[in-house]
Amino acid sequence: MKYNKSFCLFASCVAITAAAADIDGTISFQSNQVGNTNSALVEGNKYFGNFNFSYHDAAAKSFRKNVNVAAQVNDANDFMYSIKEANMVKDWGRNQVAAGKMKIDWNELDQTWGYGFINNRQNFDLYNPDQEGLIGFKWDRNFRRFNVSLFASTFYIPELQPGLEVEDGQVIRKSPWARSVPTSINSMDRDVGIYYDVNMPQAKDVVFKQSLGLNFGYDSKSTEFNVFAVRKPENNPRVSGVGEYNDKRGMVDAKITPEFVYHNVTGATLAKKYKDYRVYISSVNEYPDKHEIKETDETTAIQDERGRKNYVGIGSCRVNDKQSIGINYVQLVDSDSGLEDDELKFKKAINLNWSRKIGKKINVDFDYKYDLVSKDQIIQHNAAYLMDRNMSLAVGLKIISAPNDESYWAEFRDQDMAYSSFTYLF
Repeated sequence: MKYNKSFCLFASCVAITAAAADIDGTISFQSNQVGNTNSALVEGNKYFGNFNFSYHDAAAKSFRKNVNVAAQVNDANDFMYSIKEANMVKDWGRNQVAAGKMKIDWNELDQTWGYGFINNRQNFDLYNPDQEGLIGFKWDRNFRRFNVSLFASTFYIPELQPGLEVEDGQVIRKSPWARSVPTSINSMDRDVGIYYDVNMPQAKDVVFKQSLGLNFGYDSKSTEFNVFAVRKPENNPRVSGVGEYNDKRGMVDAKITPEFVYHNVTGATLAKKYKDYRVYISSVNEYPDKHEIKETDETTAIQDERGRKNYVGIGSCRVNDKQSIGINYVQLVDSDSGLEDDELKFKKAINLNWSRKIGKKINVDFDYKYDLVSKDQIIQHNAAYLMDRNMSLAVGLKIISAPNDESYWAEFRDQDMAYSSFTYLF
């Protein structure tokens, strides 16, 4: 229970400190009652301890400091953390300069559908992957209604969650939200086990990688428009290597080296605004670099090949003090042939979301996603009651329905849950 004690001590210290600093956040405990019989077998889904805090220092109008951190521990003692943002921002006339870890908010679809093409994802769970910023330098220049932004970095940190470990040649999932890897392959009409030997790269070969992005925008009282292009490493490593049959083990030895390959991301968004209404049309395109593993007569290539994806989407929302309501649609319009279904999170999907405050004490949230191609459904419902300024109780329901075994979401069908939670706000 080492992680649980560390988590509680750390969260308590920050909550005490918050009284004397410009900090706000939450500490919560969530108990999950599984939604189907298979879910009972998923370790790490029985309860969560969650911690979130943010620090904003704007004592000087032209200089700001921001920190946003989250952490979670589950019943399997898997401790996850995320530094979403940690940066300093300086305003200088029509210029704004930021340095540190920051979110690059250049594309509507990447944010709404959690593709993770630009920013990293927190990935404590896949219901709400949330965004995590990139480390670098960002310059913004405002020309009245027009603006230009430049992002540059020589430092790269991939997505850290959900984690995997290798023990005795087997890949162990540290989180129920980690995607599993094959444990056997079919050879000569029989299943042959796989023994994994992972050659981890040195830290310097991972973190010292360059990123460069450019965004042009237009913003008026009724219209927003932007177009952008980014070249950066992919947010997840490619797990590639070679496999060779080992007579002594009677298994295939898979020699794997995680590699971090570059991709180009482009897109554009046009939005119209009227009072508390907003309507948009957006596109995002990913062009990964090719990465091939050569094989010999004795070895078989283990490829983690990824392909081009082109998405377009539209949406509308209304946001005011009492409620927010939105509808979004996204469609994969083109992609490289040969992409597996489990690589495509959403192909042709709609999203309905609604949040409403009822009086001063109750807040109700609902989010529904449905893929018209795969028939996958992701449903979330939450109702929270504010007991006083610092404490709230909530109940909710989360469901994943994936009728197609080959779909992206099929592996997570066991993650249905009804839950209750207690939250302390500071």
